[in-house]
Amino acid sequence: MKIKLTIFLCLAVAIKASSQTAPNFSVTDTDGVTWNLHDQLASGKTVVLDFFYVDCVPCQGQSPEVAIMYNEYLAAGADILVLGISNRDDDAAIEQFDLTYNISYPTAGAEGGGDTITELYQAWFQFFGWPSYGVVCPDTTINWGIFPSVPGVPEIRSAVDVCLGTSSLNDRVSIDQFVRFREESVEIISDQVAYIHFTDLLGRRLTTQFKSNTGKSVEIPSSGISIITIELTNRQTIHQKIYR
Repeated sequence: MKIKLTIFLCLAVAIKASSQTAPNFSVTDTDGVTWNLHDQLASGKTVVLDFFYVDCVPCQGQSPEVAIMYNEYLAAGADILVLGISNRDDDAAIEQFDLTYNISYPTAGAEGGGDTITELYQAWFQFFGWPSYGVVCPDTTINWGIFPSVPGVPEIRSAVDVCLGTSSLNDRVSIDQFVRFREESVEIISDQVAYIHFTDLLGRRLTTQFKSNTGKSVEIPSSGISIITIELTNRQTIHQKIYR
């Protein structure tokens, strides 16, 4: 069975009550790809969470509209990801749903941990039914409880547009303060760098995350476009695309 689920509960209950921060999770989609929410956010993506199930009639009407929105944003070059999460369907049922309703974004069910993630989010936020949506910005803040109208799901689009203007780190801080880029590697020049790793544009890890040291050089993945993510000792993150 291809269940790979890790949930990170690093925030206190007091924070839960006073701020809208998206709890972290990892989920494995029907293609066997594992997605970690906070890794995607750290890479600069805005993430739309679509909690659905295949026999839900409103889901059958709204999910295709979300897919259209997703494809339009991707075509425009936006850093966006939609994750469809079901708490009750197996992979075969979800794959048929995706085929029937032209769903192009990653979807996951109980086999990939969707049931546990749904329970987690039900504990943090109020569910008014299915589908339920949340739009998470790169700084981990979430706009929850969106009721989209169709066609077009303009309410989700509006929340995405707000997130696309945010970052996981204050814009006044430059990545060049912490690393020096060379032709085939990155040299760490600041002792404020705690961890560093590379992902591809789908958020898949290209290098193993490791604790870094000043003066150490890290090889850039061999070809194509990748994203470098640096976590500082104060827990802030910086991310930047690299073309090689």
